[in-house]
Amino acid sequence: MNRHHTFTHYQTASHEAWRELCRATTRVHHQVRNASDFRWLGKPLVVCDHSGNQPLRYDDSLIGIGVIAFNGDFNAGLSGDPFCLVRSFVLERQQVQCDTGHHPYDFLVMAVLLLASHFCSGCYGIRSTVACAEWQQVADWLNTHLDLAVTLPSVLKTN
Repeated sequence: MNRHHTFTHYQTASHEAWRELCRATTRVHHQVRNASDFRWLGKPLVVCDHSGNQPLRYDDSLIGIGVIAFNGDFNAGLSGDPFCLVRSFVLERQQVQCDTGHHPYDFLVMAVLLLASHFCSGCYGIRSTVACAEWQQVADWLNTHLDLAVTLPSVLKTN
């Protein structure tokens, strides 16, 4: 079962908004790493670098300069398309697709997209094959564990 997430980049996120997005993303990554019983789609979540070959340790970051990038665990057969969200908008709208292949890193993809919508309003549009009820589960997790008020974006289109 494929799980496609497509996001369209409309404008550059402000430095302040991007900084808050990066902080929240780092907090999510640390929370799921520290919860030994955390599972998504019935499997444990292992976050790896963009290629899926190197698991990210506590001192590694999935955040680079102006980019948030990661994948699932290739060696365990739990990777799909790499997720890559950039801060800066270039000359025309950019549309990026990430098929997580029904693997656990799908949780982090959805979490980052919800956080991007929350902190960087109007910068990204989201389309997904995942039902709104599942998006709401991720939003509820973010609100509980990060003490935020994330809501499903009005621009979220599911099919």
